[in-house]
Amino acid sequence: MIRIDVSVVALCTLGCLLQVPLAQAQPPILTFTPKYESKLFINTIPAADCPASATRVVGAGPGLIAAANRAAFRAFCRATSLGENPPNGAVVNPLDARIRGQVDLSFRCQAGNPLPLAPTAVTPGPTAAGPEAPLINGIVNAPVARDNLAATGGWGFVLSGHPNPIVEPAFQALAARARSDIWHKFDATVTCGVDARGLPTYTIARTTLYTFFPSHKVWFYAGPATPAPGNLNPNIGQRSFGDLWFLPAIPAP
Repeated sequence: MIRIDVSVVALCTLGCLLQVPLAQAQPPILTFTPKYESKLFINTIPAADCPASATRVVGAGPGLIAAANRAAFRAFCRATSLGENPPNGAVVNPLDARIRGQVDLSFRCQAGNPLPLAPTAVTPGPTAAGPEAPLINGIVNAPVARDNLAATGGWGFVLSGHPNPIVEPAFQALAARARSDIWHKFDATVTCGVDARGLPTYTIARTTLYTFFPSHKVWFYAGPATPAPGNLNPNIGQRSFGDLWFLPAIPAP
């Protein structure tokens, strides 16, 4: 048999509470859910770029065959001068862009700690590809993300895609190319901070790597309350149409 004197326990508990100092309040913690929307699109190609790209890619050799090849390349270049619609990161159908993607971040910051608290998430969002011919759309590769937020604050994201296999032979007929994927990559770091009220804040330092063609746009949304279309950064103009025959390999995130 076990007997417990409730009055003694109650007194001891009260005494212990009176003797132990109150624990200090924990620094505040806030959750943040920023996101990025991005797309690659072919803007209007300057008239001078088509003949310059033809010479660069097909060559400047003499003869009727070489001249016909350059003429075919120039015609293909002019037909590829498309434009952009809509001028934001919205998912629409049809999409007047080559590929569109999104990456969603989720992390918590605690005042006084520069690194986000686990658990964290870097999650690829919806993708879309634009039409290349009637009933034929381009291909978006599965986006790839890297989440080192809790360890180093770092994260990465790669969006890439290529022409539909039905369309790619048209590129190869003009000149052989080893790679067909266009892409951009985010290499970024989140740093937690604190504002004048003592509440957690954050900053994101981000570098964007990209193929020189086509154009690239990225929109940043601090959270669900950010009004559309977000903060456009960066807006990277395309270089030469001929760069599509000299594409670098898709990088890791």
